[in-house]
Amino acid sequence: MRARRLATPAVAGPVLVVVLAGAAFAWYAGDAGTGTGSAIPYDTATPLTLTATGTAGAGLYPGGPGADVTVSVANPYARPVTLTAVAAAGAITATCTGHDVSLAAPSSGLPVTVPALSSASVTLAGVAVMGTAAASGCQGATVTIPLRLTGTLS
Repeated sequence: MRARRLATPAVAGPVLVVVLAGAAFAWYAGDAGTGTGSAIPYDTATPLTLTATGTAGAGLYPGGPGADVTVSVANPYARPVTLTAVAAAGAITATCTGHDVSLAAPSSGLPVTVPALSSASVTLAGVAVMGTAAASGCQGATVTIPLRLTGTLS
C-alpha cells in the first residue's frame, strides 16, 4: 500500500503542471476582446482635414465681389495644425431660393495655425461669391457654406 501512496503525488504533480501550463497558454493566446481607437498622425507631411461651417450675408449681392466668411475651426490634435487650403464640403444653402453662391479661393486668411486642442476663428476673405444669376431677393440673405480645411501638423 505504501508504494501506491508514493506514486500518486509523483504522477499528480506533473499532470497538474501540464494542466496549469495549458490554461495559462490558452489565456495568453486567446481572444483578448475587441476595442476601438484612433491614431493621430505624427508626421508633419501627412495632410489633415478639418471641417467647419461658415456663414456669409453682409456684402453678398448678385454679381458683387466675394464676401468674407468667418469660421471657428476646432483642432482635435495634440499638436498645432497649419491650415493651407479650403474647399466646399457639401451643398451651399441660403435663406432664399436661387442664391447662385459659390466658393472662391480666399484672398487672405490662409495659411493659419490653430493651436493644439483648441479652436481659432479664421476669416477667409472674399470666398463667398454670388453670381449674376442670383435672384435679387437673395441680396443680404444668410448663406451657409460647409467647408473642408486642409493642412498639416506644425
